[in-house]
Amino acid sequence: MRRLRLFALLPAVALLALGPAPAANAATSTTATISWRSDCYVGARVLCADQTNNKLAYFKNGVLIYELDARFGPTGSTTISPTRNGDDTIFRKVRNDWSTLYNSPMPDAMYFDGGEAVHYSSDFATYGWTDTSHGCINIRDRAALDVIYKEIKLGDPIHIWGTPPPPTS
Repeated sequence: MRRLRLFALLPAVALLALGPAPAANAATSTTATISWRSDCYVGARVLCADQTNNKLAYFKNGVLIYELDARFGPTGSTTISPTRNGDDTIFRKVRNDWSTLYNSPMPDAMYFDGGEAVHYSSDFATYGWTDTSHGCINIRDRAALDVIYKEIKLGDPIHIWGTPPPPTS
C-alpha cells in the first residue's frame, strides 16, 4: 500500500522539479491583441509585421506563438529608410551581426529585403517608441526573438503591411 502512494505522488514531484513558468514579458503575448491577416496562419513558420499596430507575430503551423512589440522605419522621411511593405522570405540569418552603416549591433538578424532585417534592438528596449529604425524591424524582447531566430528557417515567409505611427516624444 505504501508503494502505491509513493508512485501516485511521482507525477506531482516531477512537476515541482520543473519550477515555476517563466514570467511573460509585457511587450510579448501568446494571444493576439490585434487581428492578423489570414496568410499569417498558413505555413509551417510565418512572420507577420503590422506596421500600423507596431507588432510582429510568429506563427507556427497556423498557431500564434508570439506577438511582439515592433519598431519600424518611418514613412515620408527623406533621411531614414521606411520599412518596405510586401511579401518576402528570410534569405539570410546572422546571430550577432553589426551594422557598419549605422555602427550598431544587430543580434538575431533575419534578413528579408536587401539590408532590411528583423533584429533585436537595445535602443528600442531602453527607449521604446521615441525613435524609429532605419528600415529594419526592431524587436525589444530578446528572449522571445531568440526563440524565433532558432526556429525560423531560410525561405520562411514574412508578410509586412501598414504605415507606422510617428515616434512619440
